[in-house]
Amino acid sequence: PTSGSNANKVIIPSGQTLHAAGHVMQVIQTRHTTSAVFAVNAFTDTGLSASIIPSSTTSKILVTGYMMGSGNEGNQEGSMFRLYKNTGSGDTHISAADGSAESNRIGVFTQISGLTGDTEGLRTAPYDYLDSPNTTSSVTYKIYCRGYSSSYPVYINRSQDDLNRNFNNRGVCVMTLQEIAQ
Repeated sequence: PTSGSNANKVIIPSGQTLHAAGHVMQVIQTRHTTSAVFAVNAFTDTGLSASIIPSSTTSKILVTGYMMGSGNEGNQEGSMFRLYKNTGSGDTHISAADGSAESNRIGVFTQISGLTGDTEGLRTAPYDYLDSPNTTSSVTYKIYCRGYSSSYPVYINRSQDDLNRNFNNRGVCVMTLQEIAQ
């Protein structure tokens, strides 16, 4: 309205929701604090996940966060990560090319490399992904990991040696989901 007690106000009728394009509609955050070692050469669930129920089928979900851990000392391929999502019919890889068309390359979402001579340090690998789930049902996002081979484990929230002394810290992995109105 241009006049009266509601002049220059946007009035949303009871039971209705304003979906202003570009605005954050909701935020979900999960922290994964358990330390783990994954001696695998195939992608497997790390335990870091978050779920969201989009308000609209046109909404986008911005997935951001970071992984903390260590790659195996001297193994430059290190700890490799991918983003998966589940809309009720199993986990589906969504974050990177599968690499099969590129010879022996592995498509990854983010990575923590192993540094020569470092078995006690933690590193952080940030990530972000903008998804269009096209649903108003629950969507779960998960981080999967793999090592170069089962001989080169992935270390999450801990260093390779994980010694009980100074500079051998424990970490936390984080995933944040933001629903963005379109």
